[in-house]
Amino acid sequence: MDEIEATREVRICVAGSSHQLYRAMGKEFARFLDVKPVIIKLHSWDQQFHNAAGKTVKKSISPPALLANGTCDLYPNNLVVKPWRLQKLAIVPLYNSWMTVITHKSRKKQFNKLADLGGKRVSIMKNTSYHSWLETTNQTALKNNPVQIIFADTDASMQAVNNGTVDFTLIGADGAFNWTRQKVPDLEIAFPVGQTSLIGWATHQEHIELQAALHGFFIRQHKPDSALNRIWMEHVGISLNEFNEFIGTFTYL
Repeated sequence: MDEIEATREVRICVAGSSHQLYRAMGKEFARFLDVKPVIIKLHSWDQQFHNAAGKTVKKSISPPALLANGTCDLYPNNLVVKPWRLQKLAIVPLYNSWMTVITHKSRKKQFNKLADLGGKRVSIMKNTSYHSWLETTNQTALKNNPVQIIFADTDASMQAVNNGTVDFTLIGADGAFNWTRQKVPDLEIAFPVGQTSLIGWATHQEHIELQAALHGFFIRQHKPDSALNRIWMEHVGISLNEFNEFIGTFTYL
């Protein structure tokens, strides 16, 4: 925080298909700090976790290179809290979410439960929480009829479901609203999978004061007229408060 206050800048690195949402939220946090937002668009989602050699090593406890070298102060990218990520960076939680199965509306009746995913083709981004969940599920519940995994970014994965190249994709419930209501309306949420996960923004583990500032900012967002409620309504199609209420109605499979 001393450097942010001295430079009057906060370096915000965004990634993923919802980078416009993350950009808007990050700018609002900069406004909260009364500093200038410096927005950096990363070339891939995985780059957030890369070491100096450009690789993601899950077993390593070293902080990601972009946080360690000061390129980024903050990832406002709605990161799922995972044990391997917490070894590398700090994640300040903002809300809970579920993974959801996304299919074409014409095929929704074929997707009602976890077993219905067996033998199907899925397109997802590599090294995401969706990837980890599928690998675990293929080794356990679907061991005798595993899902066939294809890797692509979120945009390509959604289009692959839309044109029938794959059977389904996975995305967090928050992103599902945006995709199924605004971007590709022929797609639909079939059902949630897994358990609820904490979602938050990430910083360097040693940046305790920045984490405290994030926590204070998040507390203010529970008000109905908060900045993040407004931004979510614009970019997701549902306010953050309404989304939290919606998550409470899910039963996972």
